Amino acid sequence: MQRRTTDLKPHPMNRKLYGEEVLPPEFVASIRENGILVPLAVKEDGTIISGHRRWQAALALKMEYVPVQVVRYADDLDEREAIIEFNRQREKTFSQKMAEAEELEAVERERARRRQATSTGGARPQLKEKFPEAEKGQTRDKVAAAVGLGSGRTYDKAAKVWEAAKKGDETAKKLVEELDAGKTTVHAAYKAVVKESE
Repeated sequence: MQRRTTDLKPHPMNRKLYGEEVLPPEFVASIRENGILVPLAVKEDGTIISGHRRWQAALALKMEYVPVQVVRYADDLDEREAIIEFNRQREKTFSQKMAEAEELEAVERERARRRQATSTGGARPQLKEKFPEAEKGQTRDKVAAAVGLGSGRTYDKAAKVWEAAKKGDETAKKLVEELDAGKTTVHAAYKAVVKESE
């Protein structure tokens, strides 16, 4: 199926997770030479779920039409999760992985809230029978695996560095830049942040 390139629009979450993208010239050259080999995944209304860079290349090359496959999701949570899943193989910076992790945690929290509301018939939530720490650990491990941060323990360390940077800690901000550039490890950055806070 083909759609007019200018009828498509980027999903707002894509920029939130991956920032403003600069297309590598070789990527655009490949599309000029070979066309778009994998159809873009789009919603019925033309919102792109997967294929933002292919779409940008098509716009740059003034391609009138692009191949698409229309995708549908049960709800907004599945849709948000799909955007991250479609980008699983992509090379990402530390910051992009942490943005994905925050989004996945928000999705998991909302799912839990909806399950709670459903199981109590919308009434006030009952006390949980499960141990919240066990559930938190499962979410942490699931998120770590989904975004490529290894174990839940590594993700916890990464989250401490990320949170410190978001709160304005200059050392943590510098460490996030180093992590993005591949110049340090999560463990080393975590140790530096913990040492500074002592």
